[in-house]
Amino acid sequence: MWRRQFLSAVSIPNETFLSVLKEIWDVIYCDKIKHTVTHNGAVFQLAKQSLNVWCSGFASAAISVVTTFFANSEDFKDQS
Repeated sequence: MWRRQFLSAVSIPNETFLSVLKEIWDVIYCDKIKHTVTHNGAVFQLAKQSLNVWCSGFASAAISVVTTFFANSEDFKDQS
């Protein structure tokens, strides 16, 4: 069951990502650029890297929000 195991919201299995990326490539580039997207290819690697960078932005934003909350909340002010 899902409650006993961590399910990452930002993790996409490589096979799923490859399949979706192929569909995106075919729709956007159609007959303009002939290319087959593969696991070891530049398109796959760059897309995966871009997705990771995008996701890490959420983590950075979350850390900033929590830090700001604690820094500005009267309940968490230093008593010294």
